[in-house]
Amino acid sequence: MPETSTQTNQVGRVYADALIELAQKHDRLDEVADEAQQLSDLLREQPRLQTLLSNPAITSADRVDLVERVFAGKVSDTLFKFLSVMARKDRLDELDAVLVSVRQRVADIRGEVEVDAWTAKEMGEDLRNDVRDRVASALGGKAVTLREHVDPSLLGGLKLRVGDRLVDGTAATRLRLLRRNLITAGKTAARDAAAVSGSAG
Repeated sequence: MPETSTQTNQVGRVYADALIELAQKHDRLDEVADEAQQLSDLLREQPRLQTLLSNPAITSADRVDLVERVFAGKVSDTLFKFLSVMARKDRLDELDAVLVSVRQRVADIRGEVEVDAWTAKEMGEDLRNDVRDRVASALGGKAVTLREHVDPSLLGGLKLRVGDRLVDGTAATRLRLLRRNLITAGKTAARDAAAVSGSAG
């Protein structure tokens, strides 16, 4: 893993732990967890907002003012104060990593496992329940929160991410592996033919 990615994950976890500790202190964990999810969805739907919040050309004071204008009165005081601290410390560029870590930490606290699932088209209820049950069984019966993603480039099959582990059973990946194996087999056959031709000569 690149060093910058590792550092980002570490910063995300540190700030996520601070937010969760603050939420638990005020008995607001469920509220803050829901807000963190909503904010994560918002940043994904409005990438320009994330770009604006993390713009290095904006001063800390302006960033604090931006947080005030965008979030004051729209989120809990707990989350608002936390975002303001991140703005003052010029850490809003890590916000997405923080929100991911918050979801993971809350899932741990609740005894849940968050699983991302990618399919070529939207899953039906039967497949959704089957995937959730199979993953829960593989993880010792833990409650599974399934986050679904649609990616038509996958062609078919299913790709899962459980924490840092990726399980890829998509058709696109199988085709890439088949193509790679065929190329390798072709090169091996060519070398073998050349060797036979050389020894015959």
